[in-house]
Amino acid sequence: MNPLLEAALSYVRWGWHVLPLHSIRNGHCTCGSQDCRSPGKHPRTLNGVYDATNDPAVIIGRWRIWADANVGIATGGVSGFIVLDVDPRHGGEDTLADLEQQHGQLPETIEALTGGGGRHVLFGYPGHTVPNKVGIAVGLDVRGDGGLIVAPPSVHLTGRRYAWDASHHPEAIALAPAPRWLLALLRDQGGRLCRDGTPLLLHKGERNDTVFRLGCLMRRYGLCEAAIVESLLAIDRHHCRPPLGDGEIRDIAKSTARYPVGSFPGRPRRASRVTVSVEVA
Repeated sequence: MNPLLEAALSYVRWGWHVLPLHSIRNGHCTCGSQDCRSPGKHPRTLNGVYDATNDPAVIIGRWRIWADANVGIATGGVSGFIVLDVDPRHGGEDTLADLEQQHGQLPETIEALTGGGGRHVLFGYPGHTVPNKVGIAVGLDVRGDGGLIVAPPSVHLTGRRYAWDASHHPEAIALAPAPRWLLALLRDQGGRLCRDGTPLLLHKGERNDTVFRLGCLMRRYGLCEAAIVESLLAIDRHHCRPPLGDGEIRDIAKSTARYPVGSFPGRPRRASRVTVSVEVA
């Protein structure tokens, strides 16, 4: 079997939602853009991360179309975990060492080695919305609700494959709870939804997540998709720098409207864990 498809199906058995990403071919992203800013890391599907699924039939169909697609896993409540992305090229390991000196070592949990030389450290979803946050500290990002990670055995622009750390493989160790200090760091820096009259300004790295959360709140209190679209379009025009654009906003609104009125999108799903082998080439 195609090892990328095999891995995607294995992740579904673990309760995770997956989607096909663009891949690297002849040293370039298959999206065809000469100035692609996320080569091999962005979704192939129309609605992006909101098309992540745990339906094996859909996944098999997608990899029949894109046999070499990199594997993405949606983070946050939909898959039951968040990710600390450590980028040593920008000082992430040094920053993490300083934080651990202050707060204690990270708990033993699932980890993946990225094709770029970094680490994805997975923690259990805490039961409340976790924002995607770029630069919570130097060289450290967090992937939460509405985010994704590139998963093994996907191929990086360097030609190296993503791989599970052997001693922190999903079959060898369970997800640990997110450290309190990490969640506190996110609360201190995230959201920008203030009650002190501070104008709401959403910049790159926080626009999608905050707009998604605002849409979730509207759905929770009974708004229909049309009302959510109109509201989020206005928020995008007046508060996003730069705006996401009508297409992206409509996709976000469509995603929030899939949930029953009164529910809270992003609640962790309870799924039985099945032990399967994932061959990483």
